Amino acid sequence: MDNADSTNSRTTMFYFAYGSNLNEENFHQWCERHRFTNIQLDYVAHAELPDHELAFTCESHSRGGGVLDVRPRLGQCVPGVIFQVNEEAIAALDAKEGAPTWYERKYVKVINGIGDFVPVLTYVVSDSKRQKYVKPSDSYLKIVQQGYRQHRINGRKLMAAAANRRSPLEDRFFFYGTLMRGESRFQLLKNFGIKCTVMAEVFGRLLNLGVHPGLIDSDNSDHRVSGDFMRLSRASSAIKLLDRIEGFFGYDRPHSLFQRTRTIVDIGEGEPQQAWVYRLVAGTEQAPIIPSGDWRLHHQRRTTFLEKLIEAHTGGDETRMLYQLAGKLPFRIGSREETIRFLSPLTQRLDEGVITERKLAEVSENWTALAN
Repeated sequence: MDNADSTNSRTTMFYFAYGSNLNEENFHQWCERHRFTNIQLDYVAHAELPDHELAFTCESHSRGGGVLDVRPRLGQCVPGVIFQVNEEAIAALDAKEGAPTWYERKYVKVINGIGDFVPVLTYVVSDSKRQKYVKPSDSYLKIVQQGYRQHRINGRKLMAAAANRRSPLEDRFFFYGTLMRGESRFQLLKNFGIKCTVMAEVFGRLLNLGVHPGLIDSDNSDHRVSGDFMRLSRASSAIKLLDRIEGFFGYDRPHSLFQRTRTIVDIGEGEPQQAWVYRLVAGTEQAPIIPSGDWRLHHQRRTTFLEKLIEAHTGGDETRMLYQLAGKLPFRIGSREETIRFLSPLTQRLDEGVITERKLAEVSENWTALAN
């Protein structure tokens, strides 16, 4: 795997930090003490290591307790940062991590903030040194926490690992084709416990592959793909099935048709969510584009779906819903009655994006409309 920088492959690489080396001040101080003087450690991007979790599995005498490791776990992601590093920095990292005795180099693919895969070097605890759990010292945990704060990384997973607790899996998904509500394969998802589902959008373009669509990237921020955002109770079991359905064979294996990656999902009301999505592998984008970016609209099923959705959220009493919505919108068109008239009919306003299904769900308290 080639993870060297294309402009200077002999001297620079991409390195993924997930523990104490996120604390750049601490890392540079260590380098100075050990006479590594020509260190390049340049921030590139935030990223996640998919299908892994944080764990304290190795006892360090110098740290006074357990130190961080990553281990495989389907459906979980380890947050961290990609740095560009030179040979001197790699030599320092090898020395600092005690490679290959205590930690060993591992080449993996991480997912950056726009869902692209980046091949990187990281370090994992050697099998001969790995234990089930070693409690970290307060001083070591403080160093890691400072690095997390420096890079504005949520520390929830870190603190769970420190307490020997497993963090909940990443249970959010975005579906844009036959797995959406009302589509041919949606029934498969019911087996995994749908906790929440609302209409949503992501950036990208939609290709027509015949019996199903494929999501690809777009450089144009105006290009949107419509679909359903879902949270599933049994995310790991769902991923196992979805990987088979979508032809995803793993991050270190070739010939997948789709890749399971991460994306930012717009579910409305200004609160984007990060979710799993299956994106068409680069080089397979020969199919025609669906201009609307909407699989339901492409097959002339969108209007019928929206009508059923409104019925599910209103229980047949649209007038009551209109009065409730008028009091919860961040805007008003004149009087309350004028606002209600503006919102009617709800099917049209939902279609236009004036209101979101998330807002409907907040009012109806029905977060699984048409999912049963």
